[in-house]
Amino acid sequence: MHVSHSGSTSLSNLSLPNTYLIPKLNFNLISVGQLCDLGYEIIFSSFGCRVQDPRTGQLIGTGRKIRRLYKLIELHIPHESNICAASTYSHIELWHRRLTHSSIGKLRPLVSQGYLGSVTNESFDCTACQTAKQPAWSLNKSTSISASPFHLVHSDIWGPAPTPTMGGSQYFVLFIDDYSRFTWIYMMKNRHELPQIYINFAKMIQTQFSKVIKVFQRDNAMKYRDSKLLSFLSE
Repeated sequence: MHVSHSGSTSLSNLSLPNTYLIPKLNFNLISVGQLCDLGYEIIFSSFGCRVQDPRTGQLIGTGRKIRRLYKLIELHIPHESNICAASTYSHIELWHRRLTHSSIGKLRPLVSQGYLGSVTNESFDCTACQTAKQPAWSLNKSTSISASPFHLVHSDIWGPAPTPTMGGSQYFVLFIDDYSRFTWIYMMKNRHELPQIYINFAKMIQTQFSKVIKVFQRDNAMKYRDSKLLSFLSE
């Protein structure tokens, strides 16, 4: 059929680029294949059809089923200037950082389809990606074991928790016997409770096991430097 005119159609319920006027055609037809080539998804059902942009999740068109045909109710294809994310010259490394450090393999389709504007496809090294993909530094497994219970006790504090317990606690402190690996956990509402908790723990060890903690190992958390706790440890 002869095409007399071509252009864009813009009505209240219809917005389409690259449309053709064919005088001898009695119906207005829309090519499903062309919509798919533009990157849109068309979903057909027994009730009608929907046209969706998978890149944004936006519903851009709807239609209803009439017998064995689908009649379009509305369809608005975004203009290329709205789809394109940038029109200025930029480096692909910039988009790599903007799009949460996406791989080059995922960026190239966006570049080739023009969604990122004018982009230079030059190689680059991303320090953040290289650092994040490095394996953790391996430490030698410790073979040191205490000769008797409570010769060495390890301790650490964790918190605050994003959600407090029913009792209002947001911290906990661990005491681990190096010899038996037995662990005690004490809940705390705040870090200021640590000195008294350790004092009670040390007295409990002395009463129940007739032992004295000889070495108390902890990190450099400020609450371990509390004057009350240091005074007890020095006794």
